[in-house]
Amino acid sequence: MDNTQNVPRGFTLYLCWAIMATALLASLSLAGTRDIPLARALAELPQSIGDWTMVGELDPEKLATALRADDIFVRRYRNSRGQTAELYAGYFGHVEAKKAPHAPQLCWVGSGWSFKSLGETQLVLDSMKTPFARVRQMIATKGDNRVMLFYCYKLNDDYFSDLTAFRIAAAFDTIFKRRNAAFTLQVTSPMPEGAPPEAEENLRRFVTQVLSILEEKHFA
Repeated sequence: MDNTQNVPRGFTLYLCWAIMATALLASLSLAGTRDIPLARALAELPQSIGDWTMVGELDPEKLATALRADDIFVRRYRNSRGQTAELYAGYFGHVEAKKAPHAPQLCWVGSGWSFKSLGETQLVLDSMKTPFARVRQMIATKGDNRVMLFYCYKLNDDYFSDLTAFRIAAAFDTIFKRRNAAFTLQVTSPMPEGAPPEAEENLRRFVTQVLSILEEKHFA
């Protein structure tokens, strides 16, 4: 029995693009991409950002080994209202088949978390070089735990909130530009039901401030 008619055409096209991207990424090592270093290490991100102050930091060496990022850190910040946020950032001087950002859900789903997308949002950055950044906003839940998540990918000068679109663009940039420097940012914060509306806005503003600093000080 032929079940192909039960598969949405849009999904089939999307799958074809994903397969093409995977095939192209497999040839990255042959494309001679240039490695683009950061202007400043991620660790030089300020410990105080607006109303937020760093209260903890994880050793990045194990993470760097596992994710094969060229520069990486995980920090915890707290604002004056007691709201906390965990910030993960990873930078790749060039993308390879086994050296690339991955979806944040990959590390969470295996631990029993479920996700609900709240859609893409465009942040207005305080940067002349890159005035806007597209980010994905999600809610992650596990039992009584509820967390808000903002994440994005950057490829060269462009932001993406979708991993498949990022991978396709990375493959084309590898072939035609010989340059595919990438960055990924993930910011999470506990967001229980009934949290005040300003808690979400505080987190959104924090993400905007972090990306603005990175654009002006860290990205080449």
